[in-house]
Amino acid sequence: MRRMHLLAIMLIICISYLEADGQIIVDGAGLSVKGGALVPDGQFILEDVLHNTIATDVWVGESDGSLTSCDSSGNCTVQRLLANNIRDMAVFSGRLWVGLGSNLSSCDGAGNCIDHGTQGQDIECLAVFSGRLWIGCMTGHLMSCDSSGACFNHGDQGTFITQMAVFANRLWIGQIDGYLKACDDGGNCTSYGQKGSDIWGMTVYDGKLWLGMGTNLKSCDKDGNCTNYGNPGISGISDMTAFDGQLWFSETDGTLKSCNSKGVCLTRDTLNNQITKITVHKGKLLVSEFNGSLWSCDSTGNCTRYSDQVPNITAMAVFEPASLGNAVYTRSGNVGIGNSNPEYALDVTGDRIRLAEATGDDWIALRTDGSLIDFSYGGDGLVIQGSTDSEHLYLNPGKDSNVSIGGWGPTEKLDVDGNARIRSIPTGSGTPLLVQGDGTLAVQASDRRMKQNIRPLNDAFVNIDRLRGVRFNWRDQHYGGSAIGLVAQEIENVYPELVYTNPTDGYKGIRYPELTAVLLEAVKALKEKNSTLESRLMKQQTQLDQLIRIYGDEPLAASAP
Repeated sequence: MRRMHLLAIMLIICISYLEADGQIIVDGAGLSVKGGALVPDGQFILEDVLHNTIATDVWVGESDGSLTSCDSSGNCTVQRLLANNIRDMAVFSGRLWVGLGSNLSSCDGAGNCIDHGTQGQDIECLAVFSGRLWIGCMTGHLMSCDSSGACFNHGDQGTFITQMAVFANRLWIGQIDGYLKACDDGGNCTSYGQKGSDIWGMTVYDGKLWLGMGTNLKSCDKDGNCTNYGNPGISGISDMTAFDGQLWFSETDGTLKSCNSKGVCLTRDTLNNQITKITVHKGKLLVSEFNGSLWSCDSTGNCTRYSDQVPNITAMAVFEPASLGNAVYTRSGNVGIGNSNPEYALDVTGDRIRLAEATGDDWIALRTDGSLIDFSYGGDGLVIQGSTDSEHLYLNPGKDSNVSIGGWGPTEKLDVDGNARIRSIPTGSGTPLLVQGDGTLAVQASDRRMKQNIRPLNDAFVNIDRLRGVRFNWRDQHYGGSAIGLVAQEIENVYPELVYTNPTDGYKGIRYPELTAVLLEAVKALKEKNSTLESRLMKQQTQLDQLIRIYGDEPLAASAP
């Protein structure tokens, strides 16, 4: 427990050095907060607040293809005029990626852009998930791209993809017909059904995925089960995000509202025109209007116009590549260090993470350059070492030396909760597998309640004659020299259930324990045949005894022809 307290304190101290606008500051007087909220129980909540020690820009995309960057004071610079209507933007792999029409471009901090060409589908929304840039298309197609701009089409999801968000380690997509789906990093999607009307707002807040569907507000868990909060006086949701411990959303009539985790909403402000996009920058909520005006709002909803961008602002993103290595970001409950789009609770871009006590006894080090994970306390700990030092796993808890895989509170030296697999146990000399104690190695599940379609194993006596025991030598000398066994391909022709084929390399193996059932039925058939022969022999013996009593034990003379 002391170690955990120590590490937590060190983490807080590390964060306390970030003293720019929107930072956490810890000093001798207590905890002061800028751009966050301190709730009564002392838990600090940050939502979508960017923490940085140097200036960052919010970039806006416009309907005429203009790409503009603005600082926190509202000073804006047109960086590039692209060729088409900008639909959405996302920061990925240190660049600003822009979807415009069916084309995809990426730009650096100076506005120098690379055209990655047409994707063959009209782009509606972008998201960063599992190390790739994901594209939701108006045609319903879902695509993903690597950092070079090479993209893969994962197929048609049926209808217009209006929104995407990363939640519970999956990419969630909302569609114009109200369907909600969740996809893995391979683009395989599971549908959770139609949740109502078209989905135009989607964000993560308070551990739930929130949906803006026309005039209705809903929140969903990781299994796609959703709670409907009805229409809290909404004219039509156009965009939504988490900010200052609340869920904020914009409406098509220019109204800006915020809601708590129970779906209770308050009107914060009403602007002049339809609100198109909202995002968070430097502890403020930035709001864009249909006419191109850009507003900055505080946590109470007081908004100040600080820039006019004409024509219509269609996309916004926080982007400053030069600062990524020195920045701490929070997005929808996730924290990113050197990563402006964190996908996980803590998402770090960099070579090493280290938390250490001054004496050097308590420390946690994770690094990629040597593939090392090391938890240490006074010499006891866990080491998972790759690339060097024989690539070993070392476990020494320092209490009872027990190790658990897949479970908690190990009671044996090795306590495995789940399936375990031992490959290629040699059949030659030595003791490759040693069993001690009561001699129990494994018990195979065989309860009747776990089975169905139970039927007799017929023809075992006949089929066993088709099997062939052989003596052979292994080609791989690591398996040993001469051995005795069966050939999997020959077994497969008779009992395919007894043969396992490795899906990776196609090599086959035999489930020898299950062969016991075949041998059992063959022995039973042999016993039955033997009993029949015994019965027949006894009957013949009885008949022979009767003949001897009648004729004596002299051979019976053959009758004359």
